[in-house]
Amino acid sequence: MFKYLHNGVNYTLTELKGPSDPLDAANLIIAAPPGGELEDEVDGFIDDRTEVGMAALLRRAIFKMQLLQTKYILNYCKVPYLVINHLHRSKLDANREIGEAAQGNAVAETTWTHFHTFINDAQLEVESQYGTSTFDTSTGSSKTSIPGCQMGLGF
Repeated sequence: MFKYLHNGVNYTLTELKGPSDPLDAANLIIAAPPGGELEDEVDGFIDDRTEVGMAALLRRAIFKMQLLQTKYILNYCKVPYLVINHLHRSKLDANREIGEAAQGNAVAETTWTHFHTFINDAQLEVESQYGTSTFDTSTGSSKTSIPGCQMGLGF
């Protein structure tokens, strides 16, 4: 988990969630690169990006990816790793290269680095157990590339 302290408030900017026991790990890493909710509350230390794109389409992406994780657990009795960027896309788009993603903001760049390090850490953990890993960054669409895991919630 990467937290940033600003004016006495600790903000969780990105985190890795996974099984408490590596033996319960699924051969899957799910990432929610854009779509976080932290926006106005981080204005004091992260400026808005000048190129934002389709932010409206990504609302509630984290919630949707958490639902995908839950559906996977229920279907396969294994826990996928979930890597979350809590920053709104106007602050950081972790799907982009660091220069475009963070646009020179040091806190956004550090968040981007932690986000991608968490993905790498999860991949190493899964690959040490299974020899390979599957990565999904469908940004919470109801259509996912994971067989048997259609969310069907009308998102």
